[in-house]
Amino acid sequence: MVPEATAGRNDNPQDHIREENCSFEALSLLRVNDHWTSFSQRCASEEGEGPRMRVQPPDRSDKARDLRQRSTESEALLWEHLRNRRFQGRKFRRQRPIGPYFADFCCEDLRLVVEVDGGSHDNEHAAEYDRERDEYMRQCGFTVVRVRDDDVVQHIDEVKMILANTISRIIFDRVVATNTDRQ
Repeated sequence: MVPEATAGRNDNPQDHIREENCSFEALSLLRVNDHWTSFSQRCASEEGEGPRMRVQPPDRSDKARDLRQRSTESEALLWEHLRNRRFQGRKFRRQRPIGPYFADFCCEDLRLVVEVDGGSHDNEHAAEYDRERDEYMRQCGFTVVRVRDDDVVQHIDEVKMILANTISRIIFDRVVATNTDRQ
């Protein structure tokens, strides 16, 4: 989901710009179909690097909080197994914003996203949307694991085994990449 503009805010993204002393990078907000969407663009200057200008997006913490409060039964059950580093000592966050999307669960140090899919994901439109967001998250360096909400409720141990195997594979790939870089 893409965040909606917050009521009472000025709808002109230029009003939310601030400058920082870093390399020039513009993060722009576009209004598309009454939603804010963002993209970043690096600009190179012939004279060198200038200040970085960043557009402040509308507050997304309210949206994330709302999604956490409206979690499904299967999301709540899986959260009980992931929260407070209960799963392999890894820190997971719920409804973590990643670009224009919100990941159901995210382990940032492993760059792992876990999505719990319910019956609403069975139609072709939703499947296409899921493919687009998965591709976006992969381009951001995340591994995406999708599990059915029925499986979370009825087969939580198998879901945890899938996650454990995915974590092992991510760690193994990192070790191999590190050793390859050293050679």
